[in-house]
Amino acid sequence: THLFSSVAKKYNIPVRSRMVTRLDSKATWAVDFESTPFGFHNSYREKLNSTNVEDIRYTKKILERPLQGQMIQDKILRENNLFGLFSSLSKHLARDVYRKMKGRKNILGDYYTFQSLNHIFRTWKLRRKYIKNFKNNNIDDISYVYYPLHLEPESTLLSESQSADNQLIIIDWIAKVIPSSWRLIIKEHPGFSGPRSSAFWEIINSYPNVLVVNPYEDSDYLYSNSRITATINGTIGFQASLQHIPVISFQKKYLPLVMDHVYFANSYDSVKDTIRKIVYEENYNKDKMKRQCHAFYSALKSNSIEIERNGKSSGNTFGYRIGDKFIEKYINLLIESLDSKNQVN
Repeated sequence: THLFSSVAKKYNIPVRSRMVTRLDSKATWAVDFESTPFGFHNSYREKLNSTNVEDIRYTKKILERPLQGQMIQDKILRENNLFGLFSSLSKHLARDVYRKMKGRKNILGDYYTFQSLNHIFRTWKLRRKYIKNFKNNNIDDISYVYYPLHLEPESTLLSESQSADNQLIIIDWIAKVIPSSWRLIIKEHPGFSGPRSSAFWEIINSYPNVLVVNPYEDSDYLYSNSRITATINGTIGFQASLQHIPVISFQKKYLPLVMDHVYFANSYDSVKDTIRKIVYEENYNKDKMKRQCHAFYSALKSNSIEIERNGKSSGNTFGYRIGDKFIEKYINLLIESLDSKNQVN
């Protein structure tokens, strides 16, 4: 999708790609390389100018983790047993045997059968270790920056954020500039597809002010109690910003940057200046922040439709088998997004 978007942009051809809104079980169309939802910026400006602070009511639903992330974690926890391991191994083996019988060669980037089975086992074993050794950390009395790791390799990280795709450098910047009494909390992505190198964790653990927590620690609790949440382009920044928590992003076109308490940083100096500003200088206008958060959330929901799902999982973009009514509405939304009067987003 990102490759086609890049080529289309060069020739000024409109692009639409399927996407799930970050904070709900709704579907919309992305209109550019950075996965901007159709009509987002126009809707944000309209909502910002028309929102009355007294009418804003926040609900827990706004702050819940998005549908896709919850589905991934639930699936991992549900299948992290011997039956789940056997099922994963047998499905992969059956797929490779079928390919051999049909005379097909391995697709580009695929592993040989034994390597794939070994990788599945190692990942299952590591996840089982994390789940078995899970324990909540007592961080109630700690001031901290929360930085959840992104999956690697991951297409959106590598394509949308090419100038900030080295997470060790970002961690180094933050760890060096936070106040001496603060901590930087790091959490592995619960959907990790394989163990990171031992050198990666050795570097992180060498910082005395960095605390690594279990991948299955409650991320909602961690960001909601943080002084600052940092992310490259993750959904966690959407959630934290809507709870009025300052967010530092390392992607220049990160959607929440339309709000005043979300900051862009791309160097050691910019991280240092941003954290200093948040900690010592910034005095947020609470009414303005409420209006911006409400307008942002409303803009994410606009021009989107509820995903019609029958509870049965599937491998498509939306994670569920979808019905004819949804497809019809979704196609109509696509046509609307391609209308000439809607080309300016």
